[in-house]
Amino acid sequence: MKFEPFENIFRDSTSNYTKVKKEDYKTTGKFPIVDQGQSFIGGYTDDEKIVVKENLPVIVFGDHTKAFKYIDFPFTIGADGVKVLTLKNDEYNVLYYYYFLKSISIVDKGYSRHFKYLKEKKLPVPDRVRDQLHIANVLIKAENLIAQRKESIRLLDEFLKSTFLEMFGDPGINPKKWPVKKLEEYIEYMGDIGSNGSNEMVAKNLEMLDVEDYAIMIRTTNLTKNDFTNNIKYVTQKTYDFFKKSKIYGGEIIMNKIGSAGDFWLMPKLNRPVTLGLNQLVIRPKNLPTLYLFHYLSTDYGRMIVKAQAKGATTKSITKTAVKALPLMCPPVELQNKFVSIVEKTEALKSQYKKSLQELENLYGSLSQKAFRGELSLKDESLLSSVEPVEVRDLHPLKK
Repeated sequence: MKFEPFENIFRDSTSNYTKVKKEDYKTTGKFPIVDQGQSFIGGYTDDEKIVVKENLPVIVFGDHTKAFKYIDFPFTIGADGVKVLTLKNDEYNVLYYYYFLKSISIVDKGYSRHFKYLKEKKLPVPDRVRDQLHIANVLIKAENLIAQRKESIRLLDEFLKSTFLEMFGDPGINPKKWPVKKLEEYIEYMGDIGSNGSNEMVAKNLEMLDVEDYAIMIRTTNLTKNDFTNNIKYVTQKTYDFFKKSKIYGGEIIMNKIGSAGDFWLMPKLNRPVTLGLNQLVIRPKNLPTLYLFHYLSTDYGRMIVKAQAKGATTKSITKTAVKALPLMCPPVELQNKFVSIVEKTEALKSQYKKSLQELENLYGSLSQKAFRGELSLKDESLLSSVEPVEVRDLHPLKK
């Protein structure tokens, strides 16, 4: 395999396209507008005269965002920071180079333009033309399996939402006329770091470290990304013992008090001591399954009543008193436990799919690296063939 300068393989064909200003985008229309945003399609236009239908497929590059998009249908482009790349030689395969460009690292200059850095890259040219299409097909298969796993996980989440409504009804309407009580009647404990003493005492005893130490300090960033291994802050055992009210055992509901006030998550169980970050509440219910409470609050109605309690003109905040006063629909505990059993089976299946998704993403990265070094083997490709496809009809967690 040899490598060629970028400009030997691609030309900048942006000038062949009419740019559409953001304010002229339509939400629906006959022809798509492709811009540098994260969404594949930015908007639509009905003006056929500005749409390019020839010399497809092409690659669209976001000059500011560094996003690559493979386009094989008539389209036009957004006005800001879009480059349309076409191949100079018909023997080159657009899809092959699309996957290669997605695999490379381009220096990040914020919202500056990045095309000049892209043009500095050397691009691989396989010894045989047909190898380009073969490699592209291998990576397409891997991408499709990844997309299927993600859809499987999404469908399981949708299953739990629909199951809750089927068993208990919409809490906003309460069609089954379940008793409604205040949440505080079912709270065993609700606490946060601020409840341990004065701000001066908190500041004196809070030591957050970047290097691994005794316990993990859980912050909003960890919860939103569901990532408890990267970008972690640690505390000493002395700090952990001082904030004894904020010790986390796994299974609690964690809620933001300030900023994105009212956002909440179900805390997983981690294999080490864990304590709570600043500006968060930890909620442990009593005489009520935590999973029922979490999914109740996760309904559209639940999220609405929580957010309604967040007050403040500029920075929103929510108090423990406001959370305790939330209305709670209370169906029979036997029915709640039945729902919990369904959730546990579903989550077990979802965990399997998440593990499989991570393995597929790792495999995709490995295949991509080997492919563009000219080292892809039949043995590598056979790993994809061993992955079992998932049929939507097999996702129901109660079938097994």
